[in-house]
Amino acid sequence: QGPNGDVPTLVLAPANVEVQEDALGNPPYGDAADGAQGNLDGVHQPTDSQTIDLATLTTFNFGNDASGSVQYALLNPGGAVADGLTSHGEQVYYFLNQTTGALEGRAGSSPQSADRVVFTVDLDASGKVVFDLQDALDHFGDDESQLALTDVGQYVRVTATNANGDHTVADFGG
Repeated sequence: QGPNGDVPTLVLAPANVEVQEDALGNPPYGDAADGAQGNLDGVHQPTDSQTIDLATLTTFNFGNDASGSVQYALLNPGGAVADGLTSHGEQVYYFLNQTTGALEGRAGSSPQSADRVVFTVDLDASGKVVFDLQDALDHFGDDESQLALTDVGQYVRVTATNANGDHTVADFGG
């Protein structure tokens, strides 16, 4: 702790974005290289990619020690199971791409065989996150139902450090 004894505090708000599988493989809404082809009939403003600014979801209090720095990082999930998510009948697993630095949801029969990228989560130093759906996720019951990625936030870390070097670390949960 610094001389004033203040450790920064931070509060994280939940993040929600919506992407459309119907945009997959349909430029300009989705990438031509996507792993599936969507159907744009009756879809309003389709997109398979969304950006979130984590800085707008994070409240910092550096205390009396003066403000310092904020860092955002993606953690390495090492093939953890994406809770409740499958793609074309295969389980989705989380990995950190060592080349691009992006968090990837990859499908396969096991973490070792999961090589088909279903979605990516890119994070820059300012806290901007881009979620890009690249292949379809399985819907159970109603094909029009929304799916939630409720556990991806646990791999997004925020570190707030005040001028004295005191710091607080939090993950977006999941």
